[in-house]
Amino acid sequence: MKNFTIRRILRFIGPYPYNPYLIFLFFWSIVLSRLLPVVTDQPSGTARWSAAGVVFLLSFIPPLLFAIAAYTLQKARNWRTPSLPRYIIEVAIGQSLGFVYAPFLHSALESRYGYNFQTLSTINLRVFLGSLIFVLLALALMHKAEREIADRLLHATELVAKLEINRAELVKADEAIRDQASQFLHNRVQSDLMV
Repeated sequence: MKNFTIRRILRFIGPYPYNPYLIFLFFWSIVLSRLLPVVTDQPSGTARWSAAGVVFLLSFIPPLLFAIAAYTLQKARNWRTPSLPRYIIEVAIGQSLGFVYAPFLHSALESRYGYNFQTLSTINLRVFLGSLIFVLLALALMHKAEREIADRLLHATELVAKLEINRAELVKADEAIRDQASQFLHNRVQSDLMV
């Protein structure tokens, strides 16, 4: 029972096929929500609209990097042998892309608006691992329905294959019955003629 529960948890974690669109929307909403105080702190009018445009563009880049990485990994991955450790490493590397962008984002927001942007996952290893677990759970929730649909499709494909085999057997049985009936009728007519 314990092994079954652990296997279910590990299967829930992954690996999942990446959906770049969902990944982009999810991370864009997170980054955008973190940067919205920059917009609300600006005075009404053109300053606020200008800040909104800058924040919109700056919040667009990290999710776009994640989506491109997800698309590339999806195309390169061998799905015949899915591996949970390899999947976790891929997600961790994708999450690390934020480290590359964080200093640029910090300097851009600090110089323009005096906003001190800090990426929480860069603070220490524990926070990074915690955010990695959060990202893995978020990906699992996003792609769980997709996996269920893929499992149903696989089951339907198996059922179609079984139905095709059964149909072929029915056709053979029908031909055998027709052969027997024609043989019976032929023999009966011939015996009647003999009589």
